[in-house]
Amino acid sequence: MRDMPLVKKLSYLLVGLLLAAAIWLRLGPVILAGLFSYMILDITHRFFIRRIHPRISRWISLLVFLLAATLISWMLVRFVRQTISTLPQIAATAIPKLIVLAEYYRIDLPFDNVYELREIALTELRDNADAITKMSGLLTIRIFHIIIAILAAILCFFSPPIITQESNLFDT
Repeated sequence: MRDMPLVKKLSYLLVGLLLAAAIWLRLGPVILAGLFSYMILDITHRFFIRRIHPRISRWISLLVFLLAATLISWMLVRFVRQTISTLPQIAATAIPKLIVLAEYYRIDLPFDNVYELREIALTELRDNADAITKMSGLLTIRIFHIIIAILAAILCFFSPPIITQESNLFDT
C-alpha cells in the first residue's frame, strides 16, 4: 500500500466516495438497474456480433432488451391486477378460518368478520393518508430514476468505445 502511486490512491478514494454517496442517497436500485441493463445489452451484442454486422447487432440487442423489458413490465402489471382481483376472494375464505383459529388459541382479534376488518383497514388508511401519499410520491420518483438509469445504460452502450494506446492505471 505504501508503494502505491498517489493517483491510484485517489482513484480508490473517489470510487469509495461514490459508493458511499450512492448508499447515502439510496441509489442502489438505480445503479443495479443501470448495470443490469448494460449487461443484458452487452451480452446480447456479443452473441449477435458473431453472426451479423456490428452496427445491426447493436440495434438488434436494443430490440431484444426492449422486448424483454416490455415483457417483464407486462408480467408485473398482470400480476398486480390478478392480485387485486383475487384478494377479496382470498380474504373472504381466509378470514373466517383465521377467526376460528384465533378462538381455538384464545387470541382476541380486533374484528369479528370481514366487514369489521374492512372498516378497520379503511380507518387506518384514512389516518395514514399522508404517509401513503408521501410513499407513493417516492415510488414514482424512484421509478423515474430507474428509467433514467436504463436510458443512461443504453446511451453508454451506443457510445463509441474510446481506444487509447497510452498506459493507464488499469494496465497493471
